[in-house]
Amino acid sequence: MDEGAVIGDIGRRRGGGDGCVGDVLDLRAAVKTVLRAADQPHRRSSAGEADGLAMALHLHRRAPFVRVAHDDADFGFVDGGIEELVAAPGIGREHAAKTGAGADHRIGKAPRRRRQHRRAAAAVALRADPGLGLVSSMVDLIDECGAVVGRDFAVLRPDEQQSYMGFAAPVVTPAFSGRRAAFRQFPHRAGFRWCSDYDQMARIAEVWRVGGVPEVLTQYRQHQGQTTVQRRDEMLLEICAARLLTARRRASRAEDFAGVMTVLDDWRGLPPEEFFPRFAAWFLREGFADQAVYHARKGLAFRRGPLALARAGRVLAAALRLQPPRAIFLLHLFFRGPIHALHLHPNQASS
Repeated sequence: MDEGAVIGDIGRRRGGGDGCVGDVLDLRAAVKTVLRAADQPHRRSSAGEADGLAMALHLHRRAPFVRVAHDDADFGFVDGGIEELVAAPGIGREHAAKTGAGADHRIGKAPRRRRQHRRAAAAVALRADPGLGLVSSMVDLIDECGAVVGRDFAVLRPDEQQSYMGFAAPVVTPAFSGRRAAFRQFPHRAGFRWCSDYDQMARIAEVWRVGGVPEVLTQYRQHQGQTTVQRRDEMLLEICAARLLTARRRASRAEDFAGVMTVLDDWRGLPPEEFFPRFAAWFLREGFADQAVYHARKGLAFRRGPLALARAGRVLAAALRLQPPRAIFLLHLFFRGPIHALHLHPNQASS
């Protein structure tokens, strides 16, 4: 049995406002989870976060399958802490414990039965379909205190997940569980600092079938201290690069990963209103009309005005000339976005 899981259910307590208590990832518990999965000895640590960080770094030195990514800012854990701990493919279960500024996802405070049910549901789906590589679920949004505040966007139908993956993650990545072989085949790539999970999911979805469970099995925390807020611009930039790599693969072209990473590093620090138009022009030069139109549209979300509208309009006109038979789709994509253009059904499973 080789199904594994992308799991983020480990929490340390942190004092919140108005007496509420939030949960962010406990590095000590995360490391112990990785060690248990890898069947390696470990020492107990009863000290604070600094010991957790030290333990993780010690593990990294003697276990090369653990990826430790640092940040130069303190976003809620000691000295910037650890952004990811990823256990080795090939062990009994695949674990990924993601941390970052108060934990963007959370199951640490949830009842144990929720965690067990989530894993059981994923295992059932993976057992039922040997070709299924990833399975996701519906997601509840929670606030800093753990209160449910809404339902997150989730595309669950397999064909719709596949088509939408070229534009964005169909479900927040912590909601995905997957087969060990899929994670081993497509590991995280070091060129991405913040969005290696989206790049990984997109690559897996091109080889393995993907699906969704029509139940709420994940809770996703939203607050101003989380990485997706603090590092928003850099994450958006990396996702653009991941979309370019995805478009090239889907067109059976060479990725030129190193070349894209070089440009990505050169463009770090640019605001979204600058890099979205640049990527739109890049996609257009390579003949990817849909991505050119999509990135032109995204640029307008950050800068409006006559010059920005004219620049986006030129991209749309060029895309229409490039692919006249797809004119209706491209127009819908530009004016209404991929959900409408692709006729998606968010938060609905296959009928």
